[in-house]
Amino acid sequence: MKKAKVLEYEVCDTDYREILHEIKNLILSKRKSAIISLNPNKVMLALKDGHFKGILQKMDYLIPDGTGILLASNRTENKIKNRITGISLFDEICLNAVEIGAKIFLLGASSEVVQATKVALEDKYPEIIITGILDGYFENDAIAVEMINSAHANILAVAMGSPKQEIWISENADKLENINVMIGLGGAFDVISGRIKRAPNWIIKLGLEWLYRILRQPISRFKYFVTLIRFCKVVLTQKK
Repeated sequence: MKKAKVLEYEVCDTDYREILHEIKNLILSKRKSAIISLNPNKVMLALKDGHFKGILQKMDYLIPDGTGILLASNRTENKIKNRITGISLFDEICLNAVEIGAKIFLLGASSEVVQATKVALEDKYPEIIITGILDGYFENDAIAVEMINSAHANILAVAMGSPKQEIWISENADKLENINVMIGLGGAFDVISGRIKRAPNWIIKLGLEWLYRILRQPISRFKYFVTLIRFCKVVLTQKK
């Protein structure tokens, strides 16, 4: 799969069809890989935290989730054409899982939200196989790993926010016996469960989902808006 160098990260320059084909092969061949969405917020977190930056750089697949990542790539020789959002990719992964009989484990959010996410996915995909769920407030990684291994799942969806989910994946990936695909989903369970409404499709296609969130939650999203401004400064000062 082609990758483009953007702000010190190797970002997938692909589309949904190609990456889904890659994911399917990972499962069928019993290989293990991690998929993480890269957006301006994570880039800025990594600027302050070298350990987190190293974890991001070692991930197998960094997908260009934020529109800011595409804009940053425009200042390089390797322009990325397609935005791939974690939540949309996971939706397609669930569809593929049904087709090949892959099993899914949901990890993260509150107990109510992760349970509601399971119900929502089973309503949408009646043949989906979700073999286990666990909220993100566990205190013992070993117990979480044991639960995931006992569930014999192939796909692990981790929705614990950044940098927590990326750190957890990095530290525990080798202990997961049956998992082939690990995907970080941030707050996606809130959306999938219906707790939070996602932006209309036309806004998503325009790459303005971030603006939709800020307008709907101006107070809680103000910090993210400030982060976007700082990210733009970083992009404008990067060498072409």
